[in-house]
Amino acid sequence: MPPVLNQVDIPTLPLLYRIKRISVNEKALAAPSATLNAKIGLIRTDITKLHLPNGAIVNAANENLTPGGGVCGAIHSAAGPELAEECRRLNGCKTGYAKATRAYRLPCKKIIHAVGPIYWLAKEMNEHETKLSSCYTETLKLAVGNGLTAVAFCALSTGIYGYPSYEAAGTAISAVRSFLESEDGQKLELVIFCNFEKKDEDAYSELISIYFPPAGPEKKGEVEKTGTVGVTKDSEAKLIESIGNTLPGPMETRPTEAPCSKGDPKEAVPPSTVKNNLKQSTSVPVNFTESDGPGDFILIDKDEYKTEDKI
Repeated sequence: MPPVLNQVDIPTLPLLYRIKRISVNEKALAAPSATLNAKIGLIRTDITKLHLPNGAIVNAANENLTPGGGVCGAIHSAAGPELAEECRRLNGCKTGYAKATRAYRLPCKKIIHAVGPIYWLAKEMNEHETKLSSCYTETLKLAVGNGLTAVAFCALSTGIYGYPSYEAAGTAISAVRSFLESEDGQKLELVIFCNFEKKDEDAYSELISIYFPPAGPEKKGEVEKTGTVGVTKDSEAKLIESIGNTLPGPMETRPTEAPCSKGDPKEAVPPSTVKNNLKQSTSVPVNFTESDGPGDFILIDKDEYKTEDKI
């Protein structure tokens, strides 16, 4: 289990460009900004170990806000049973939106529960990108509204909800860039993309420079961890080695997961099976009804499926 990671030790883009930990895509869609780059952290570790004194970690939640597996289970397990109690009082959350709770035993100030889209269902209605982008925007709005200055995102919807990692990363990074350019975005000091799976880490490492391209000093390799300039060529190799060695490495084991809720999609219906059979089926599985219990699946008629009601 990795130790608690302090906010000041989370690597940001100037450092990552400096030590060549991420690739640079020449087809940038946004202007270079050293100011914005310094607000973006990128790391692969256990999100429950991030120490954010005035920040929030983001939970990949379901519409009932009930504990599940994966990162959701890890967050609930680490925070303690009080988190589930508070979530029950929130009366759920619609897909594309977010709600905040206390962090309890976690080393951050808040947990923001964002409900991402189920990819194969949202895509049928061409709402997958809009709803995922909304998750990031609504989360950041909520953070600013709560006076927070730091937010750490997991890779929303890329687990059992089946969103392809590269599509999800592009949408997430673009949404964060747009928000940081807004008036409210200026109130945030740090937005962290905290991945666990290698597939998500690879996607962010490849795509982030499209929306946050290296700025002048970063291109020249002159930025130290503190953001200062003027590193000489003689000290360059030693600096890269010393800074690189201080960065946390990828996780070697999974974060502690709570047992899957009854009817968890990982056990009840494999995502690939649903995706492949959706067009041929007359019904689809949905696990968002309070009456059937947390995490339970029901079958509903596909023609009667309403996006605003169910995802």
